[in-house]
Amino acid sequence: MPSRFRQFVESVLYAGLKPNAPRKESKRGGFLGSILERFERFLAGRAPTDPLYLSRRTWRQKLRLGLTIGAPCVLLLAALAVAMSNMLPKSATPLHEPTPAEIVAKLLPDLDKTVKLDVNRDAEVVEVHAEKGPGARITGLVRNRTNRAISVEVTLELTDDAGSRLGAVEGRVDKIPPRNTIPFQFPAKETHAAFALVREIRTVQ
Repeated sequence: MPSRFRQFVESVLYAGLKPNAPRKESKRGGFLGSILERFERFLAGRAPTDPLYLSRRTWRQKLRLGLTIGAPCVLLLAALAVAMSNMLPKSATPLHEPTPAEIVAKLLPDLDKTVKLDVNRDAEVVEVHAEKGPGARITGLVRNRTNRAISVEVTLELTDDAGSRLGAVEGRVDKIPPRNTIPFQFPAKETHAAFALVREIRTVQ
């Protein structure tokens, strides 16, 4: 038993150092087996008879061995370089990014049928400012869009520089001439208010 194991180890370790050792017949069959045998014969070549054949190889034999080993490595490195670079063509059609309106229409298809927002079409606030300090106040301009004189009540939301809500201011602007714009001024309790946002505008008698 030990001798068989030693013979097996020697056959593996010294396979290329025994040129006169008989080759085992291949057990492969069929078309694929014949192709593999031809490829192996191409790589191995003829069985050498010179014990110093390794050191006496010609430059052609050395070149063929180098190409056999180096060509697959070069192809593999080239494929990796192409895959990691931007040489591969990108998709001609970019991905469509849905707009906010499309997202809302998809998530809430019945929004337009169920929600009705009342918009004042008689008047609008065209300009508004928040003035800080001890005499804090909200100033702005309101426009009458009708053909008659109207009065309106305006509700404004006040925020600080970071956009945090501070409170609300409500005031009345009387007798706005038709198709005209007049200034308004409301006192504010929040002395450090930085911005004023129009929350509601109502037409009153």
